[in-house]
Amino acid sequence: MADRLTIKEKYKVQTRLNEDKTLDEISEEIGKSKACINKYIEDDLIPLMNKIGSVKQETENTNHITSDDILLPDSIRQQAIGLLVAAGVPERSAEVCIDTQIVPKLTEKIEDGNLLYRMCIQRLSAHTTMIQKTVGGKEGVTIATQASSQIGDEASKAPVADRTAQDHIFRPKD
Repeated sequence: MADRLTIKEKYKVQTRLNEDKTLDEISEEIGKSKACINKYIEDDLIPLMNKIGSVKQETENTNHITSDDILLPDSIRQQAIGLLVAAGVPERSAEVCIDTQIVPKLTEKIEDGNLLYRMCIQRLSAHTTMIQKTVGGKEGVTIATQASSQIGDEASKAPVADRTAQDHIFRPKD
């Protein structure tokens, strides 16, 4: 019983093996016999590493189809990103919008890139769709794009709350 390794000792064996230490060095450091350490390696570590390797290979060989792939085919996603980029939305902003604001709320399959484009335009803010760097790489310039203009137009069409409406802040239009 005295030759069993504690969890701390097992961890030390694993880390020292990763550091390419010899069995003698590990045995001396943790104060256990080489036979005890070798038994742990053969009975526990090697089967565990084999299991990890087989599971990893299984996951690499399987083609996973997620619910996101079913509801939003990659071709439609790429088409919408292309439309958003053409409208002046930075590619990264388009990807983030789709992945964080559209995909989590999908309940039915989207089969039209234009529909996904319109959904993104409704969720993007005008600020994220503006160009904020010149072609030469200079910052400090903000240029409205087609997408930011669409967002601004839609915002101006939104109904204004009546000043008597409860829980609303009334801001008269100029």
